[in-house]
Amino acid sequence: MTTDLATPPTQPAPARNPENTVSRWWAPVAGLIVVVVAFAATELVAALGVWAGLFNPAAAPITSLANTFIVLTPEWLKHFAIVTFGTNDKVALEVGMYATIGIAALVIGFIAARWTKIALAAVVVLAVIVGIAVITRANATIFDLLPLAIGIALALIVFNKFFPARWTATGAPAKPGVPDRRQFFRSAGLTAAGAVVAGGLSKVVPTGAAAIQSRSEIVLPKAAKPYVVPAGSSLDVPGITALVTPNKDFYRIDASFQPPIINPGTWSMQIKGLVDNPMTLTYSDISARPMVEAPITLTCVSNEVGGTLVGNAVWLGTPIRTVLQEAGVQQGADCVLCTDVNGFTLSAPLEALMDDREALFAVGMNGEPLPFEHGFPVRMVVPGLYGFVSATKWIASMELTTFSKVSAYWTQRGWSDHGPIKLSSRIDTPAGFASFAVGESVVIGGMAWAQNTGVAKVEVQVDDDPWAEATLSKPLSKDSWVQWKYTWKAKGSGPRTLRVRATDAAGKVQTDQRAEPIPDGSSGWNSRTITVT
Repeated sequence: MTTDLATPPTQPAPARNPENTVSRWWAPVAGLIVVVVAFAATELVAALGVWAGLFNPAAAPITSLANTFIVLTPEWLKHFAIVTFGTNDKVALEVGMYATIGIAALVIGFIAARWTKIALAAVVVLAVIVGIAVITRANATIFDLLPLAIGIALALIVFNKFFPARWTATGAPAKPGVPDRRQFFRSAGLTAAGAVVAGGLSKVVPTGAAAIQSRSEIVLPKAAKPYVVPAGSSLDVPGITALVTPNKDFYRIDASFQPPIINPGTWSMQIKGLVDNPMTLTYSDISARPMVEAPITLTCVSNEVGGTLVGNAVWLGTPIRTVLQEAGVQQGADCVLCTDVNGFTLSAPLEALMDDREALFAVGMNGEPLPFEHGFPVRMVVPGLYGFVSATKWIASMELTTFSKVSAYWTQRGWSDHGPIKLSSRIDTPAGFASFAVGESVVIGGMAWAQNTGVAKVEVQVDDDPWAEATLSKPLSKDSWVQWKYTWKAKGSGPRTLRVRATDAAGKVQTDQRAEPIPDGSSGWNSRTITVT
């Protein structure tokens, strides 16, 4: 027998010491790190680019993804989020989005340990999804994809570090082997630390520094008749809501993941469509106009009976009707399609903007420039209409048109196109299932609103007893809510049901017929159960 000296004998692969290798979960962890690197790098590059004026805010992938998710979310899920989480719906969205991305990253890593090309294809698909979210945002340009391209390039480098290409003697790809424990933890630790630092830095880059500085320097114009809340307007009832809601406590429900940080010096708004004189107004133009200051209650159409998605502020702005009169509204127009800087649309009935109510282009809220989250530099405030058809924040354009030709974001999802706020009342105190002794004085209090008309009377009922009239606070205006209180001497024992209803200045009594918020707002009497012992 002869031996071919040119062909060395096949040597068995050296046995790997199990104690020097990581567990089977190394691959999903590596996949998670790869995706975190991609997003952290993209966010940092985008933040630096926005700060330097190179990119639009749309270049930030997390914000773009979140806003796209909001647009595509089914109506039932969106309403569920608002009802369940209220003003924390954006936090819930962020947590859910990060969880979804994290799960996708773990799956990519799991796949990569077996089929590298399939995992790479999944990374590309994820990048395409983010790219579509970025490029389809309002005012986005192809250049805004550059941060994403840089983030993906770094992610692929890290991917190859954890899942290096390996080939068999026949040229076919082989599965990656299990890495050495020390090498893996060293690489994973350094890479993860770098990603965390990059992500952290992206949050502290002052991308809106100029806008923030400009807002801080604004001196609000004076109203012809400055509004001062009359002394003694409020009722002294512990646990009752304040007549004027502080800006920090005012509810925020909108379709923007993060409030746009807009420089008032570069902001402008167009008036177009069925008008004789199309207009472009700047912040200076709006501020130079005659100003009105008025207390106006705003309500979200998603507010449930007894809910807290309602607030009252003293708004400063110029009347919308005078601007539209100057533009020259053409015959046949009955709708105003309002668009914000992100491309979000609302459709308001024209008549509500042209009648004698104080519909405003607002620039101030409770004595200070609008907060960014409440529409700075200019927003719409329209008494008597739910926010989904009137309260456009960060407004960019108004198009005079007809309801037969256009539909807006919410009306496309089954909500009504006019949205007048319903006569409502709620109980703030006492808390549900609170306990009182027989003979104890129980102070019952809460809020009631009937915009464009005003609240004339509030009544309270305990179980099936006759309705009793409550005491009202001094009305701030017909467009502002009122406080009410009623003192009941506890009697009987066991659970007692409290109910409230309001009557407006026109004599209309609040209905007891329950209705869900969709399509035009909730209705029904708010009730609460307490215990008498």
